[in-house]
Amino acid sequence: MANNMPLHKNIAYYEKCYTLNTPIGVCDFAVMQYYKDGSLENLITHEKLTIEERYNILIQILRGIGFLHKHDIIHRDIKPQNILIARYNGEITPKITDFGISKHVDNINKSIVSNSIVGAGTIAYAAPEQLAERELKKNCDLWSFGVIAYRMLTGKLPFNYGNFSPTSEDGREELNRQKRSGVIPADINSIEEPWQQLIRACLVVDYKNRIQSAEEALSILGCTITDEGNSHKKQTKRSKGMKRNLVVITSILLLVCLCIGGWMLFNKEKEPAINEEAIINTGLELYETEQYEECVELILPLAQKGNAKAQYIIGMLYYLGNYYDEDNEEAVEWFKKAAEQDNYEAQYKLGLCYTNGYGVESNEDKANMWYH
Repeated sequence: MANNMPLHKNIAYYEKCYTLNTPIGVCDFAVMQYYKDGSLENLITHEKLTIEERYNILIQILRGIGFLHKHDIIHRDIKPQNILIARYNGEITPKITDFGISKHVDNINKSIVSNSIVGAGTIAYAAPEQLAERELKKNCDLWSFGVIAYRMLTGKLPFNYGNFSPTSEDGREELNRQKRSGVIPADINSIEEPWQQLIRACLVVDYKNRIQSAEEALSILGCTITDEGNSHKKQTKRSKGMKRNLVVITSILLLVCLCIGGWMLFNKEKEPAINEEAIINTGLELYETEQYEECVELILPLAQKGNAKAQYIIGMLYYLGNYYDEDNEEAVEWFKKAAEQDNYEAQYKLGLCYTNGYGVESNEDKANMWYH
């Protein structure tokens, strides 16, 4: 399920998957990259993170959740143990993993899946409808995110087992009672805005009234689902200085537009510029729906012109043997062209190629160079 999606820097992918006969029966095995820093649980338990690092990690988790939902996957087990940690050039990058109980939404009803696994995952992070064994919508993952955000910004879980053991039925019932009450502990008032607003929107008992999408959640923070810029700065209300900068930038953009308009008046006979972004988006849709021949016809000219995203897609077609015969050496050549233009997907794939010796000689130093 995970490997059928395009690459995203906040998703941990499997290298190989196997179904094997073992002494205890038929078992599934997945091989993935080793993350020496462990999980988010290890990070928040054993390291002292700055508030900016916490904000940055949470924003990236939201982007990963939004990416899964865009591809109609409900994770259903978002928790710190299922978020692996990578460090590239000192920056912390969380990667959502463990798709063992994830579900594709129903093809007829794109918003709901049945909760076929009762109490799966750590119940401290599970949405109320999961514990009640009801049907799930995508925003059950946003409840789990709200619990993670509350813990990372207060140091505590919003709902607990009271005086009972976490493994006891009484403890489980106490946790459920607190969740169903709709009461968020007073510690939430110590969280800065707009994070407090976002957490409150996530921890709404009725999923119909809960925040509906990761895009909506990110908009509360003033971010977007596709923003790949650094998010380590505090996500608070814009300062007066930022507003002045916006005025300056807007003025410059208006001047540029006037210049372009004037240029176009004197160049009416010239062909309009190709909308490369629109072509790439169409190419991605063709790629994801396995219409590889049409995809190649559309994006190969862009790749040959130097478009990094198009070069990455051509590389993937060689890498996976889709349309082209599988050719890791050719894939590496395309990945290099895109990676040198800072396409992080191609950089990640190059790291894997140098790690595993796909199309190049295995080289740990070069692998680490591209893992950033």
